[in-house]
Amino acid sequence: MKRAPLNLLIDGIAAVLFVGMLATAYVIRYVLPPGTHRVLSLWGMHRHQWGEIHFWLSVGLIVVLLVHLSLHWNWVVTMVKRHVAGDKAPATHLFRAGLATVLVLVTGLVVFAWQAHLNVQPIAESEPVDGTLPAEEFPNPLTATPREKLGNQVPFWKEVYPIFTRSCVGCHGPGKQLGGFRVDQPEDFFGKAGHKPLVVPGNSAASPLIEIVSGARPDMGMAAKHRLPNEEIDLLKGWIDAGADWPPKSQPTAEDKTLTDGKSVRLP
Repeated sequence: MKRAPLNLLIDGIAAVLFVGMLATAYVIRYVLPPGTHRVLSLWGMHRHQWGEIHFWLSVGLIVVLLVHLSLHWNWVVTMVKRHVAGDKAPATHLFRAGLATVLVLVTGLVVFAWQAHLNVQPIAESEPVDGTLPAEEFPNPLTATPREKLGNQVPFWKEVYPIFTRSCVGCHGPGKQLGGFRVDQPEDFFGKAGHKPLVVPGNSAASPLIEIVSGARPDMGMAAKHRLPNEEIDLLKGWIDAGADWPPKSQPTAEDKTLTDGKSVRLP
């Protein structure tokens, strides 16, 4: 293939890869923001899979640029000699110049990777997470000393159920069921077919629900947004430790109407 058509082909491939990087970067940053990999997907792929596509597009773009650079290497060396060393610079062997350039680039990348792995650190619990309130305002109820168990003093429909309607119905109600979970169905808490129960009656420490509402599961999508105030966590713990009673409701309440309408009142 002649040089001009080859250059045009290389430039076209580079342009396509560059546009692909911009598109996937937009998806990762705005469509599927951090913390949504377990609850949102786009065209069948979650955030991490889009990140893989973005990574390989960047690798492809780098390869194409290196090919483009090799096709113009003679011109590059000539221009560098002219503007850096002057017209009187001694002749330079192109192979040696290219090898030296590659060694410098590879050395820089190796040093960067080494420093990145050397300096990575876990996020302290006291640091803000995703722009929310500092973690110390939400102590882990699994390790903190709980207040006196409330036992049967926690009326389900008066104090427990309103927590679900205020904080969870927007994403887990009749209108939207992220993760296939609904807060108005007892079986979703106590383990429906094929699902692990979120509530273990009589044992709040073994109930995954407490981990979720305390933000103690960083591997879960939008973990920080699932955090509830300490008082509400205590109420849920007391309800579970007392047996997690979910009695039948005879008269509909305002909270029931909210669930029926599928409207969100408040998100944690």
